[in-house]
Amino acid sequence: MRFFTSPVPVVLHVVGAAVYVVLGAFQFPPSIRGRNPASHRRAGRVAVVSGLVAALSALWMSVFYELPATDGALLLAFRLVFGFGMVGSIVLAFLAFAGARSPGTVPG
Repeated sequence: MRFFTSPVPVVLHVVGAAVYVVLGAFQFPPSIRGRNPASHRRAGRVAVVSGLVAALSALWMSVFYELPATDGALLLAFRLVFGFGMVGSIVLAFLAFAGARSPGTVPG
């Protein structure tokens, strides 16, 4: 019932995660990256935004939705650690790739 009282974070989480997973998978093949670098960068930016939406909505749900009786403090702690870890990883990756000096290079 807790998801029906405030469904927006759930919808944001599901849509954001789906877009992130699909676009994120297509960021790795060199054939896709090399064919159209501008499209690759645009898809990467959309993946960053959708990943942040998925992670931040998960954090919001973890903190503000009432915990079921079967969920304990340890599970909440894991959700928060992994949620903040995902946000931090996405931000660091974006900053690293945004700082690349030329298209197609990964800063070392």
